[in-house]
Amino acid sequence: MAILMETTCPQRPAACSPDETEAFEAARSSFDVLKGEITAVGVPLSADSLRESKLDELGAQAVVHNWIRAAEADCSRTIRVCYLGRLWLLSEADQAARTLPACRLDDSAEGPCWTDKRAMIRDIDRQVSPLKHRLLDEEAWPVSDVWGASASTAAWLLVQHSDAEPDFQQAALSKLLQAETLPRDERRHAAYLMDRVAVAANEPQWFGTQGACRGSTWEALPVRDPEGLEGRRGRLALGAMTDYARTAASICTN
Repeated sequence: MAILMETTCPQRPAACSPDETEAFEAARSSFDVLKGEITAVGVPLSADSLRESKLDELGAQAVVHNWIRAAEADCSRTIRVCYLGRLWLLSEADQAARTLPACRLDDSAEGPCWTDKRAMIRDIDRQVSPLKHRLLDEEAWPVSDVWGASASTAAWLLVQHSDAEPDFQQAALSKLLQAETLPRDERRHAAYLMDRVAVAANEPQWFGTQGACRGSTWEALPVRDPEGLEGRRGRLALGAMTDYARTAASICTN
């Protein structure tokens, strides 16, 4: 429900049209009923609750597949509610695929845990791909000052994790950069995506957001104009490179 609550309509009710107000209230009511029904039978509603549920691999995949099927269904409400709901479902499926099962970095890359994780990511990405294309083709980029921060972040995650589709990433980046305004979060999203596209093309990145573990240390992949790196990061509120590398190193030890 958070992804709906963050839209400008519920934040500024006086600006809502009657249709928007009716659709939002119907969506909130339906969501509360659905949440109660699902919670009663113990079915997780998000990637975080799915991890905490301790379901086995087959059970977890069944939940994620249900999210995707729900995103495929025709919407009976306005496009805003439909769009937000689908973004939420697909982004939660994307996150679940990448966090389940919880493998350790020191597990064998060819061992059962990482093998199962890679298979789950491929399976979920294959199912999500046509839906995310449809969503991002039918609307302009869902900037946070119109659609809410959760919607913008969900769209960015879906694109950021589309490494097998570099043309889609480039097209989505172009759409993001064409937005009339780019709030702070979107500027940061654009930086990450620019780096992702550059690395995929075997080119130096701009902002140093992409890197790899070297033992317990995280190191950025090659950066163009290294002397100007801190200035570029500062203009987008990305923080100092040393701090970023220290935070990123957490993935190298867990």
